[in-house]
Amino acid sequence: MLRTLLTCAVLCLILVARTWADDPSAEPDPKPSGRNWVLAPSVSVYLPDDRQTRDLFGDQWAGIGIAVLPGKEKIRRNAVKFDLALVSAKAGENYAYLLPLGVSYEHRIPMGDAVATTLGAGADFVVSDVRIDQANIPAKLRTSGGWCLYSRTQLGNRVELRVRYNGLEPVRGYDFSGTAVSLLVRL
Repeated sequence: MLRTLLTCAVLCLILVARTWADDPSAEPDPKPSGRNWVLAPSVSVYLPDDRQTRDLFGDQWAGIGIAVLPGKEKIRRNAVKFDLALVSAKAGENYAYLLPLGVSYEHRIPMGDAVATTLGAGADFVVSDVRIDQANIPAKLRTSGGWCLYSRTQLGNRVELRVRYNGLEPVRGYDFSGTAVSLLVRL
């Protein structure tokens, strides 16, 4: 049932993308970087919802990383984008790596010269590798469905704050759904 809903959601997002492909409200980036891609170091915290998952892996999972972001991007009020996230945790010999990959729809809300917020929703195809010895769950690649809701607030041209909720199908009784809060700084 969920896979059917996700397939329908992805098809609807593709149709919406075609509708806004020639969005007349698109504006050029006010200060293009001159590069096609820029690096953005990030710091994040993931807060899982499920008590059983928190008991096994901890209440909050911290992470650092580097995001690769487009350097020259048209600023659009409405956009459909590809979406990729990584959720991971390790406790002793137990681990969980989840990779939601999907399509999302974004709506940008300008809030002044230096601040803009983008709200989005998406449907994801999730690839996971989970090992939990206590529950007799062996390491194995699995696939499932998921969804996300998120907000991105851009402060100036360099700093971005992201808040994202991942709704993920449980893996053998363990639910990895939760909220991620990230801070990125464009180099």
